[in-house]
Amino acid sequence: MSEQSLIKEHNQMLEQSQNKENNKMSEQSLIKEHNQMLKQSQNKEYNQDVRTVTHQGT
Repeated sequence: MSEQSLIKEHNQMLEQSQNKENNKMSEQSLIKEHNQMLKQSQNKEYNQDVRTVTHQGT
C-alpha cells in the first residue's frame, strides 16, 4: 500500500467520523492510527529493499 493510498484511506476515515457525530473514534486517534499505518508501510518497504539487496548479493 503506497503512502498516497494510505492518505486517501485516512481521509475517508476522517470523513466517516465527521459524519457520525457519536463516533467513538476521535480525529486524534485516527491520526495516531494513520501514523502507525505509515510506519508499518515504511517498514515493509524497507524490508523489501533489504530482501532485494540480499538477494542480489548472493
